[in-house]
Amino acid sequence: MKRYNVLLVCSLALFTIAGCSKKAEVEAVDYKDIMPTSDREYQEGLERDTLPKQEVYYLDNAVSEDSLLMQTFPELQLKNLSSEYAYFPDRLNYSERWARIANLDSSKFTLVKWTFSDSVLTENAFFNWLDCFGETCTSLRVGQDTTFSTLNTYVLVTHNELVYASSPEIDDLALFVDVIKKETSGKAKYILEQKAGKKTNWLVLPEDVKESKIQSDI
Repeated sequence: MKRYNVLLVCSLALFTIAGCSKKAEVEAVDYKDIMPTSDREYQEGLERDTLPKQEVYYLDNAVSEDSLLMQTFPELQLKNLSSEYAYFPDRLNYSERWARIANLDSSKFTLVKWTFSDSVLTENAFFNWLDCFGETCTSLRVGQDTTFSTLNTYVLVTHNELVYASSPEIDDLALFVDVIKKETSGKAKYILEQKAGKKTNWLVLPEDVKESKIQSDI
């Protein structure tokens, strides 16, 4: 009887040891399999976190101006200007408005274009804006060389378009304005440019304005 008990105990012990070994074998995981090497982790991080620049500044309503800019400047990022009333012409009776914040090689700038139904509305918008222009609300006369902004600024006025660009870093904003200016809008009637903190440079003025007495007094 004692011999039978001994055999039973030994059998149970062997069964328990075998079961534990099998369980341990199932649960055992190689440490190297769950801990990626530094190279693997870095590559996965890039794939997960790094997005193309156009996707960072994603547009859900891209139009021709956006396409033209991104074709001309492949590294350009664009997103909508969130404020609907950021500038004086936003309060006027325009037909269309296109407004973007852009990023090119970590340099940011703003582009806004208003389209009006005729030249009268376009010039009225421009002249009224000049009464309170720039972040300091400077009253600016056509042709006057004064300082109205701490930003690089470029303004183009055509028959039915008013285009505005500003940037704290990029000073040659005409590159972008020329891309989004529609050929059908005609020649520029007014172009004013001001480098950050410097005086205004009127690049284009109508002949009658150039020859007026008001301009000679400036």
